[in-house]
Amino acid sequence: MTAVTLRADCPRCGTDRITFDLAGFNEIERGNPAWIRRFEVFSVCRHCKQGTTFVLRLGSYEFRDIVADEKYWRGSSHLNDAFEIRGYVSTKDRVTNEPPEHVPNDIAKIYREGAVCASVECYNASATMFRLCVDLVTKPLLPEQGETSVDQPNGHQRRNLKPRIEWLLEQGKLPRELSELLDNLREDGNDGAHEGTLGAADVDDIADFTNLLLQRLYTDPARLKLATERRGQRRAVALNDQAAAKPAAKP
Repeated sequence: MTAVTLRADCPRCGTDRITFDLAGFNEIERGNPAWIRRFEVFSVCRHCKQGTTFVLRLGSYEFRDIVADEKYWRGSSHLNDAFEIRGYVSTKDRVTNEPPEHVPNDIAKIYREGAVCASVECYNASATMFRLCVDLVTKPLLPEQGETSVDQPNGHQRRNLKPRIEWLLEQGKLPRELSELLDNLREDGNDGAHEGTLGAADVDDIADFTNLLLQRLYTDPARLKLATERRGQRRAVALNDQAAAKPAAKP
């Protein structure tokens, strides 16, 4: 049996600070700087004899060369000396629904939380997170209260998500194609919070609306900006090449 051990709380039997025996390992990532390395280690609990795959992060610069040697993983080592435990692999890692590109970090974090909840079949919590994304990104689209030069939503439209989106669509502040998915939003988030009635199909509908909204607000404008910048750079290079190829004027 390997002498490499890890001490951690067991996710399988609940025993606190129990010793695990290493049964296998795999490096999954190198950070920046490169000495920061992450590993998945499959370990067996000495209490319940069940296995868990822990995620470990190298926590000390002084161990960078030691853990790179295969002997470290085959000899007599205590992983807690070199690594920080950053979690363990579970059903939440099945998440494949990532937020669209160029979404602000705070919104992307909430979106991922909604996706994780959906992956473990916590549909009511998932719907609440996706609706929170929509709520946070649509509020700034409303005009400031008291502005007299623009149409104003009423208090009900300001406070409630679906009426607010309907108003934004009417004002042309959101793409019209979103109206085709507006029924997906309904008031499901409220239903989930108060009644616990939502299922996988309901959450998929809300996620589709949220994803498309974020694409239209953040991804598409960012891609257009980047494409415009690339076009400008190509034109600048072409003009420089033309200037360099032009014969010099005769004296």
